[in-house]
Amino acid sequence: MTRLKGVALLGVLLGSIGTTYGSILEAQCRARCYTSLHISRGESYRISCSNSTNCSSCVLPCATQYKTLALCKAKCVSATELSWCHGSCEFLKLTYSQKRGNCPLPEDISGFGKACAETCSNDSQCNGIQKCCYNGCGHTCLEPIINRGELPPKPRNSPTVTENDDGQSVTIRWELRRHDPDPGGVVLYVVQGRNNTGYHPSTSRMGDWKDLAITDEMEYLAELNVGKYYRIQVATVNENGSLGFCKPTLPFRLSRTPGVPSPPLNLREGQSTDFNGFINLRVMWDPPKNSDLQVTRYRVFYSERVSRALPDHVWIEEKSHNVQGDQHEVTLEGLHPNTRYYIQVLAIAQWGDARKRSERTSIYIRTIDLTPPRDSPPILTRVEQPSLSEEAPGVVREIVPDDPYWEDRKLKCRISWLKPKGFERTVNRFIIHWQPMGCANDHINSSLTATTHANEIFPRYPVTGATTHNLNFNIYDLMFDCQYRVSIVAVSDSIQTSPEATVRFYTPPCNELRVKGREKPDCPTPLPDIPSPPENVTYFFMLLHNSITARFTWDPPHFSLYPVIGYRIMWAEHRTFEDRLFGEGFPLLAKVENLILPATRRWHAIGDMKSGTRYRVQIQALTNTSGGAMATEDIKTPRIQDNTPRSTPAPSSVSVSPTEDAASTPKPTDQMEVGAGHSGTTSWHAASRTSQGLMLVACCLLYLTLR
Repeated sequence: MTRLKGVALLGVLLGSIGTTYGSILEAQCRARCYTSLHISRGESYRISCSNSTNCSSCVLPCATQYKTLALCKAKCVSATELSWCHGSCEFLKLTYSQKRGNCPLPEDISGFGKACAETCSNDSQCNGIQKCCYNGCGHTCLEPIINRGELPPKPRNSPTVTENDDGQSVTIRWELRRHDPDPGGVVLYVVQGRNNTGYHPSTSRMGDWKDLAITDEMEYLAELNVGKYYRIQVATVNENGSLGFCKPTLPFRLSRTPGVPSPPLNLREGQSTDFNGFINLRVMWDPPKNSDLQVTRYRVFYSERVSRALPDHVWIEEKSHNVQGDQHEVTLEGLHPNTRYYIQVLAIAQWGDARKRSERTSIYIRTIDLTPPRDSPPILTRVEQPSLSEEAPGVVREIVPDDPYWEDRKLKCRISWLKPKGFERTVNRFIIHWQPMGCANDHINSSLTATTHANEIFPRYPVTGATTHNLNFNIYDLMFDCQYRVSIVAVSDSIQTSPEATVRFYTPPCNELRVKGREKPDCPTPLPDIPSPPENVTYFFMLLHNSITARFTWDPPHFSLYPVIGYRIMWAEHRTFEDRLFGEGFPLLAKVENLILPATRRWHAIGDMKSGTRYRVQIQALTNTSGGAMATEDIKTPRIQDNTPRSTPAPSSVSVSPTEDAASTPKPTDQMEVGAGHSGTTSWHAASRTSQGLMLVACCLLYLTLR
């Protein structure tokens, strides 16, 4: 018998339908569609249905909670067989509004069901298999009189639960009563669960029943969270309906003892404010990546630190704050200005009488310096100056941005780097800032100051900063389709700072994003009327001091529904193996250059290109709503060869070998030549300033001789 493995953890209990009857209605709809299949023993109805055109169209509306017939039929647009899909909608309408069975006679009703009140108006407002019945005075939800011969029997007793060897999952099994009559047709099983967190089981603190699976097997493999108590119930369903759920299991949990939470992530400093000569500092962090138990609270420790031990600082007072588990920030009040502090945060989870404490995560910060007012006399304060023998650290090395990704409802990018060379021991803190330099969308913003680098089109976005002691940091709260500038400064133990090191990278559009986890961003629907590609893209190569530069020019797109407010140009060197793509067929390389230009500029020179190397260049127009179609040029730079013998003291001349794609061949002349390329035709340009000078001198001598 094939096991059906749970798609989600029971601790999360993801359900496609929120109500108990909703899952039974979905199973009824599926059982009706599966009846059209002819499968062999051991085959899966779900797999066989996906391979059938009629069945796959029939089950299309089953998985969505029924509301109205019009909304249901609207989902049939993608169905191959429209009549099968519409038939399921009609079935759902009838079954949703009129449940199986008959209402009892008013004289047979007793208890609350006899109440003179209007508690319902149709069967869909009643839980489970209950119907909305008239009791002689009002309408209440009551158990109907059902012909049990049309419905499958309930599972016998409660399901059995067996913990698997991996210690992280259980197998749930159930059986039917042997002597109950078989109503025939397809029988499916609805599995539901509920849970509570804690050392002791508590039925009253358990959540609502949630759908786990609809299966045709009589067992279910479910992954569990350590430290939670669970209850499981199962219902048998056929096309006609269900007799309801069986008796739930007793509360159970995995035998493994929960571990301690992992440390909180991304500890960082936020805004600082001045209050009566003291500093109030906001500190933020992210929850632990792994935790068997729910974090009940965080504990934040902070203390003053000095750059070197002094006799009057042998004892350091450490203060602490408790923060609730659903909060991830705290404001530390009354800090001294221009003072170094050591801040630590740990997560705490409760397991019975025991507290599970994580390791501490920590950062060093220095509070802001409060400058006295100009009209106040200078205040002489004895401060400890860093030793003159301690030089400032060098520049941070090898800054590398990874691919941006979506996680926890935020766009992030991991930046990594190396310590300054020769300062590996003395540098243990880094200050990182990031800022958008230009974005494809949302260019016009009256609340932001325009920059001059983009012809006063792109706004000046705010700078975000953080401090870390690691050699990597996940910058956060990024925007889609923007070019970012990241700067990193190293800080030594003596509070000496390094020069700024910068890197730029590009965030992709929303619909091209890499997603971590199951939650995806809500991307806007792209407009079909996007600008056409820029026209008449031409280019030529220039050679200066053995450095190849390709100069591209283009004309505006032939069609654009909205005004063009800029251009984006991207270029990258081709890989040998292109196993992944960037954007619309753009190779994902070690480094893809991106640049956003104003609408008034329709040229760009790409410098420092490698000799004899293939490149792909893409250009698109930008509007306030979207980016346009790409104009793509695949080019190959000319191969540079040094033809001058090394022993000859004469000035060197450089020859350029054209590529095999070249439209023309270079002439053996000393004067500058420029070739133009268009639509993939490779051009070349060989130039030597020294040879130009020699030609000019020779012409002058010839003129004087003839004169």
